[in-house]
Amino acid sequence: MRLKKQVQEALSNGNYDTILEIGTRYTGQVIAALINTLYSMDELLRWRAVECLGLLTKQISITEPERAREIIRRLLWALNDESGGSGWASPEAVGEVIRNRPDIYNEFVSILVSFREDPSLIRGIIWALGRIGEVKPALVDDYIPLLHDLLGVSETQQRGLALWALLKIKAAIPADKKELLKKDYSEFQAYENKHLIKYKIAELFR
Repeated sequence: MRLKKQVQEALSNGNYDTILEIGTRYTGQVIAALINTLYSMDELLRWRAVECLGLLTKQISITEPERAREIIRRLLWALNDESGGSGWASPEAVGEVIRNRPDIYNEFVSILVSFREDPSLIRGIIWALGRIGEVKPALVDDYIPLLHDLLGVSETQQRGLALWALLKIKAAIPADKKELLKKDYSEFQAYENKHLIKYKIAELFR
């Protein structure tokens, strides 16, 4: 079976251990397969590639920290207009790499957030802040006000993810936003634990 197909099959089954094991022997090829999957039309497959890329990069960083840093740079390059790519799930993937090694890749948080003005990337950045902040809240402290502001935007997905991220970080919710959140039954989705989960904002807030 071709390696790319093996990787995609393992992602479909949520079998990350297989990918990490193959990744010890064919590191470059598995990284390429995962990055390629970040552009998949299959949303769940794309998210699992994000999560798995973070885990594999953590594994690589133990012996080759610079190689892992290059993976982050490659993902960030995909966010630049000059790269000619749309970036797709690159913000989420950068976030997962930082989440898995916040001790050595924390310098990339500010670079990631610098892309927040791009409407096609902001959702991924919000999700990444929640994931990073869940394990290392201090790294995202400066961006709590941004998440607070996003609680008041008109787009449901951004609003819901901002709440989801703040809850992951265990950050306070501004008093002036609480009443609105309690009455907001708009539905959004967030990825966690290998699945896409739908939430109603008011129910998540409670």
